[in-house]
Amino acid sequence: MNTLHRAYPELLIVNGYGPTEDTCFTSCHVIDAEIGDSVPIGRAVTDTRLYVLDENLDPVPEGEWGLLYTSGSGVARGYVGRPALTAERFIPDPFVSGERMYSIGDMVRLNAEGALEFRGRIDDQVKVDGYRIEPGEVAAALSGMPDLKEAVVLARDDVAPGRKVLVAYVVPSGPAEGLVPRLRLALHHKLPRYMHPSVIVVMDEFPLTLGSKTDRRALPVPAHLPRTAITPYAAPRTPPRSCSPT
Repeated sequence: MNTLHRAYPELLIVNGYGPTEDTCFTSCHVIDAEIGDSVPIGRAVTDTRLYVLDENLDPVPEGEWGLLYTSGSGVARGYVGRPALTAERFIPDPFVSGERMYSIGDMVRLNAEGALEFRGRIDDQVKVDGYRIEPGEVAAALSGMPDLKEAVVLARDDVAPGRKVLVAYVVPSGPAEGLVPRLRLALHHKLPRYMHPSVIVVMDEFPLTLGSKTDRRALPVPAHLPRTAITPYAAPRTPPRSCSPT
């Protein structure tokens, strides 16, 4: 934004912020000066309420970082066919009886001007080939399969040049023969294609930290990669075709 502001100082730059679950627009802010470490996302749009809360769902003081929640007419009803995730992310609004609010998963704070500033995610959400993905959600889908004892999913940037690659590490509960094709088939019925790991690494056991937790940093870089993981991701480069009614 700073680069754009310097190049075109006369341009009106508006930062429109919001998750898909709140109809994509939750707040907006006019960028009229260079920004620092935090990105201003401004104030709530019409018919939208924004709360900056702590882990107990209590409002945090002005200037303190907290978790952003949104409520109002733009909030979706939930995720189709996913009641558990809906119950986790769409919860009762403690400040408006009968309403629900959505946990966005972003850390923000309210500045002295009454505008919100964005710092980053609190979860492990990443972007892979332009899609927002939570590796923990993919790991949860794998962990529920009877063939597996454990599953960990990472988005690695040391696997293929110029792109992040989703890698699943699994420990089977039985024979490993034919495991990977079975897992891929099962994922086909559980998750959209963009959430499928590019690589599935089968291990006898996971490396552990001194605290007996999975040592994610010690998980190996995959030795064998499919062609799709090796080929750098290329975003669309040509303009869309114009469509005329027939």
